[in-house]
Amino acid sequence: MVQSAYTSDDEFIWSIKNDEQSAITNLYALHYGMVFKFVLTNSGTEHDAKDIYQEAFIILVRNIRHDKFRQGSSIKTYLYSICRKLWYKELQKRTRNDNIQVEDLENFTDLDEQDEKDIQSYEQKFLLMDECLKKLGEPCKTIITDFYIHKKSMNDIAENMGYSNAENAKNQKYKCFKRLKKMFFKTENYDAVQAEFNR
Repeated sequence: MVQSAYTSDDEFIWSIKNDEQSAITNLYALHYGMVFKFVLTNSGTEHDAKDIYQEAFIILVRNIRHDKFRQGSSIKTYLYSICRKLWYKELQKRTRNDNIQVEDLENFTDLDEQDEKDIQSYEQKFLLMDECLKKLGEPCKTIITDFYIHKKSMNDIAENMGYSNAENAKNQKYKCFKRLKKMFFKTENYDAVQAEFNR
């Protein structure tokens, strides 16, 4: 977890308005991981995550400096909201899917209390999943990360991991994922998450 010398949103806001570069640097590092995971789990790449986060962060800093930041929600939630809308807008361009509706950023509204709780819950589950992946070890960690996060094909995974064919790699992925699920749900009783896994 990134440590910051700033302990509250008010300190960040005051410091950014007074052009303290250290505040901007600290704040940038503090929430990047959250957005990185969001973009990667929604059909994006590491490069996409960096681009979206940088664009969102510029919007955030500009809005703070021009007194347009709505202090009804936290910086974290505000930034996440911007990133989510920017990424959905990008997905809309790529897929040309008119069913994806994205509001104009100038008119976007803050997330309500329930949305904020959902974000926090989402992050906690990701942190737990990261811990479980580390404990799972290799080759499972790489196989699961490559397939679910980096969206690699089973053929590519088989080649990279030295399996004779994609079917063998697929069988190993199934065994790894079964172990990961067991470890995850044993650690925390997330009934709702288990339902998502089984959908």
